[in-house]
Amino acid sequence: MLLCQWSNIGVFEYEYNTALDENELIKPEYSLSNYPNPFNPGTKIVFNFPEEGNVKLEIFNIKGEKVKTLMDCYMSPGRSEMIWNGKDDNGKTVSSGIYFYKLKAGKYEKTKKMILLK
Repeated sequence: MLLCQWSNIGVFEYEYNTALDENELIKPEYSLSNYPNPFNPGTKIVFNFPEEGNVKLEIFNIKGEKVKTLMDCYMSPGRSEMIWNGKDDNGKTVSSGIYFYKLKAGKYEKTKKMILLK
């Protein structure tokens, strides 16, 4: 089940594959990355999480101020992608610089750096 609200600015894709080879082991893991990095004007943030639960993906500036909430919802496990187009929660284009994207999924929390170059 996917109950999710996310920004109408971003693009959301969700993949879930239940077909497994009998010799394949399931290794639950979290992952978080973005590309391209540096980027202009947008970047794709890709993440994976092994357990269903609340998932929140936010963008912060170098001062630690929240710039954008890309998603905040309850999700089933799997791989997901969001595209951040370099705009804040008010739809205003942000300036060049260093930004941080933070994923919270259940008890997991990870923050990574990205660079917007214009």
